[in-house]
Amino acid sequence: MKNIFSIKDIKEIVYNFKDGQVGIFPTDTVYGLGGRADKLSVIKKIYNLKKRDQKKPLLILVSNITMAKKYVKVNKVQEKFLRSKWPSYAQSATAGKPSALTVVLKSKGVLPKELTGGTSKIGVRLPDDRFLLKIIKQLNAPLIATSANISGQPSVCDVKNIKIKPDFIVDGGKSSKSKESTVVDLTNEKVIILRQGNVKI
Repeated sequence: MKNIFSIKDIKEIVYNFKDGQVGIFPTDTVYGLGGRADKLSVIKKIYNLKKRDQKKPLLILVSNITMAKKYVKVNKVQEKFLRSKWPSYAQSATAGKPSALTVVLKSKGVLPKELTGGTSKIGVRLPDDRFLLKIIKQLNAPLIATSANISGQPSVCDVKNIKIKPDFIVDGGKSSKSKESTVVDLTNEKVIILRQGNVKI
């Protein structure tokens, strides 16, 4: 069975994700490890493959703010922040601004609670990447995307350096970006930076 694909193999990749498989794929930052976020078996498999502490939440990728609102609580102030920073809304792709920004928001409890690591919060990102947006839209579900490395080890920018054995791999070539996304917590009145990446807040 074929388990290595290119970014052109959209149909096969979506089929695999719908089937509950876990894959490694290129993102708008480093290579990601993920699968559909609405399936508990997928969440558990990702934690096991990555050897990640299950008290640490996993982030999800969405196709737009409307999708984000299905799974996390977004008030008017938070939505204004998202529209000023996320691609397509902030037009980062055309303006040349970095856009790899993950925001932590309160879960609505729609997705399995294991995704939150017991925090009741979920990290959400709108990727600035056509391949990922196509996948998410056709999957019709958010996509988990954690860095494709064993916890505590360096992030992966080339499939040659992958040490995890997922169900399949999407080879998008060597990533030109070596930094993970900036992560900010929006659940308080003030924006709290949890991890500094490409986006300066």
